[in-house]
Amino acid sequence: MKKRFVLQGITQDNHLDEIRDVISIENVSRIIISVAFLNQRGFSLLRDILEPVAGKTVIPAGIRNGITSAQGLLACVECGCRTYTVDTGSRRVVFHPKIYMSKNGEEARLILGSANLTVGGFISNIEASLKVVADLSMADDSALVADLEAKSVYGQGRQRQEPSHISGSRQQTRQPKTRCRRSRSVAISQRLEFARLADRLEPGGVLVVIKLDRPRAKHHGCRRHGGRPRCATAKGRHPGRPHRLSGEERQSVLELLATGSSIPSLVRKFNTSRQTIMRVRDGDSSSRSQFQ
Repeated sequence: MKKRFVLQGITQDNHLDEIRDVISIENVSRIIISVAFLNQRGFSLLRDILEPVAGKTVIPAGIRNGITSAQGLLACVECGCRTYTVDTGSRRVVFHPKIYMSKNGEEARLILGSANLTVGGFISNIEASLKVVADLSMADDSALVADLEAKSVYGQGRQRQEPSHISGSRQQTRQPKTRCRRSRSVAISQRLEFARLADRLEPGGVLVVIKLDRPRAKHHGCRRHGGRPRCATAKGRHPGRPHRLSGEERQSVLELLATGSSIPSLVRKFNTSRQTIMRVRDGDSSSRSQFQ
């Protein structure tokens, strides 16, 4: 077994060159890239070298961490790599390995350390890793590689049931029902990007949703584009701050103004401000609609 310590950011080492060397092994039979963080710019640095061997590449990546991006995961899928996401269900506990492995029938190349599949992890951050070249003819080396594969998070040997809601060329699903007829949202099965993603799925593959649309409001039209005030007014409710004067008092103000009472006298009579009386006089829309 050959070993080398890689220290990026302080020495001349960088993980991009080392990881590309790992992936470029001849006659490769398997590649595993298991990382906490993955984004589109990071993956673009490896795409050219991964495309010829994408069918032999497995990429488990963590999500719910604020860094892994949907664009990065989609790039992995479009490249042809078998891509899995790991969601721990909590922001306090994250999936955090950084493993890059390739192997053929004679040797395996490993990088185990701190570098994620991002530009910072490959080039600009201070990162440290151990690079290992294992001789598979040696029992200890072969056992180490086998142990790593067996414990990899992509679930080798585990049965996965394809979610019933996945649609596309392999599966027919009913159109989702919606209670909100005003919504202009398009059903997910009709979205172009989803259809492209579904076509990439292999039998037994898993599609993990990393972001959901917010649930539609019961009265959807009242919650979009400033519709709340209009809906409230239509229901007889006054939007915004409560009136200084009651409904009866506002009606009295209108009647007294019509008989010639002055604004200062009404200010004193109703113990309010001049602006309040003037708003009632000048046609407070809610007041007029309520009393006419």
